[in-house]
Amino acid sequence: MRKKPIKPNTSKQKQQHMTDAASVGNDNVEFICQKCHKHEEIPREIVIMLDGSDLAYSPDQPPQFVCEDCGGAMSPVYYRNELGYEFRLEDK
Repeated sequence: MRKKPIKPNTSKQKQQHMTDAASVGNDNVEFICQKCHKHEEIPREIVIMLDGSDLAYSPDQPPQFVCEDCGGAMSPVYYRNELGYEFRLEDK
């Protein structure tokens, strides 16, 4: 017997559902340099590994990398860490 998919009730739930669906199967996390605006795709496995091994790890802070071009801070466009914290660039 086939199960019916759960339908989101509110527009916020619908938006979250679309975001979650878009990230399924996506093996990269998009980062943008805050200084020169360079885009870079970093493999999700690398982001997770480095996020968890950071000595100054704070689960409520997004992972950041250093831009190879200008040395600026690169922040994720969207990332959800292993503890469920979500980070969106537009939230900054």
